[in-house]
Amino acid sequence: MFGSVSSDDISSTLVSKVGFDNQLTLRVVYKAAVVENKQQEAVMRELDLLKSMSKTASFASCPCLPALKATYSDKANLYVLYENKLCCSVGEIMDSLGDDHTLDEAAVKHVAMCVISGLEVLHQAGVVYRGISPDTLLVSTDGMVTLANFQHSRQNPDGNLTICGSPEYLAPEVVVQQGHGISADYWTLGVLLYELFANETPFHASNEIDIYAKICRHKAGGLTGNLPADATIRTAGKGGAIAWIEKLLEPDPELRVGSLANAGGNVRKGAAGWISGKNWKTFSSATFEEEAAKQLLQKVEAGNAVKTIAYKGNGRWCEGW
Repeated sequence: MFGSVSSDDISSTLVSKVGFDNQLTLRVVYKAAVVENKQQEAVMRELDLLKSMSKTASFASCPCLPALKATYSDKANLYVLYENKLCCSVGEIMDSLGDDHTLDEAAVKHVAMCVISGLEVLHQAGVVYRGISPDTLLVSTDGMVTLANFQHSRQNPDGNLTICGSPEYLAPEVVVQQGHGISADYWTLGVLLYELFANETPFHASNEIDIYAKICRHKAGGLTGNLPADATIRTAGKGGAIAWIEKLLEPDPELRVGSLANAGGNVRKGAAGWISGKNWKTFSSATFEEEAAKQLLQKVEAGNAVKTIAYKGNGRWCEGW
C-alpha cells in the first residue's frame, strides 16, 4: 500500500508539521498478508535491492526512482519511508480524466520519458524491472512518474526465467520462458504506451490463454493495420508514436529497441522520431502535476488511514528490515 499519510497516530505529524511541500511517502507492508501469500523472500529481496541501489548516485538523483529514506518494523507492519511525494498511480489519473480514460499525446510522452529515465539507471546496474503497468507506476506531486514497485525486479540483465507481472504486459520471451533480460522491460513500455492512448492493451482478451496466444502470434509491425477507431491513438500515430511503439513491440528481443544487442540499448535515440531533444529539456507535465495534487488533497481529506492487520507469527524472516 502506498499513501501520503498513514495510521492515525502519525498522519497528523506528516500533514501538519511538514506540510505538502516537504511531505514524504510512507509505504506500509502488512506482515500477515506477506506470510499468507508466502512472499517473505520476495519482500526482503525487494528491500535489499532498494537499499543497495539507493547508495548509488545515479539512483538517488533520478526523480523517476524512489529515494529510500528509512525503514522501520513493528509487530504488525513493515514500513518504508520515501523522500518522493508519491500520491497516486498513473491508473488513478487515467480514471479521473473522463469516460474514455485516455491521455493526450503530450501526457503519454511525459510518461514515456519518465519510465525511460528510470529504466536507464536500473539497466546500467544490470537490474531488470519487470513491473510496469498504469497501476504500479506512481505519480508525485511535482508530476513525475516513478518506478516504485520492485517486487519482481532482479539484478540479472539477461537470464531470468520466471513468469511475473500482468499477463497482457508480458513479452513473448517471458511467456515461452526462453529467458529474458532488459529488453523485456521495453516491450512492457510499448504495451503501456499503447494502453495510455487506447485504454486497452493490444493483447486484451477474455482469458489468460487467449492473451498469451495473441502475444505469441504478434508479428513485427502488426499494430498499424489493427488500430482501434479511437482518434487519439490514430492522430498520435502520425506524429511517430505508433511507429516507435512498433519498435518496442518487436517480437525478437535482440532486434527490439532498447536491447543490448540493438544499438547498445540507446532508447532515447530510437525514440527520436517521437520524443525530440527539446522534449527531454522541458521534461515536465502540468497535467500530471495538477491531477496528482487533486488526488493528494482527496486522500488527505478522506483520512487515508492504514488499517493494521494483527500478526502473531514468527518475525525472523524480516529481522533485517
